[in-house]
Amino acid sequence: MYAFSFLNNLTEAEDITASVIEKLILVKDENELGFNGLSESELIGFIKVTIRNACIDLLRKRKVRRSEITMIGATIQIWKRPEVYDKFQLEAFD
Repeated sequence: MYAFSFLNNLTEAEDITASVIEKLILVKDENELGFNGLSESELIGFIKVTIRNACIDLLRKRKVRRSEITMIGATIQIWKRPEVYDKFQLEAFD
């Protein structure tokens, strides 16, 4: 539910949460981080921060994709109307 509060998409929230938990288990197995000294509430806080950061990364990627799609869509619209492209070409190269 924590990831869902950022993403408003249940499938993506489940994927992010599972990915974060899986990575933390792998890191713990490799002994890169010492989780032994953390209390339960500290560990839950750490997991929440990690999930939040993963959600923010996904939202940033979405925003970039959306702007790229908008630019491509605008370009396609120009090509569908040759008179607009002709005017652009005249103004740009005169």
